[in-house]
Amino acid sequence: MTAQNQTWENATHLLKCKHCIGSHATHYMMRCHILKKTETGLLRLRVFGNRNWNYGRSKSYVRYAPTSRVLAKQVTSHNHG
Repeated sequence: MTAQNQTWENATHLLKCKHCIGSHATHYMMRCHILKKTETGLLRLRVFGNRNWNYGRSKSYVRYAPTSRVLAKQVTSHNHG
């Protein structure tokens, strides 16, 4: 799949994220595509969105993360987002 075909809607995986402010933390998932596994064992990902907000779906960027933070996205016939 080329970069132009990789979208928020057809993302294959979810990246587990955590946003901290002071002693408070928000856990959320971001949709992503795995681009490759690096020599150091990290995954190179194309991640979509802007934190856990529901806008910015067209915004994407490359992020590196350990495999333990990436989950395969469950595909169901009633997937609403």
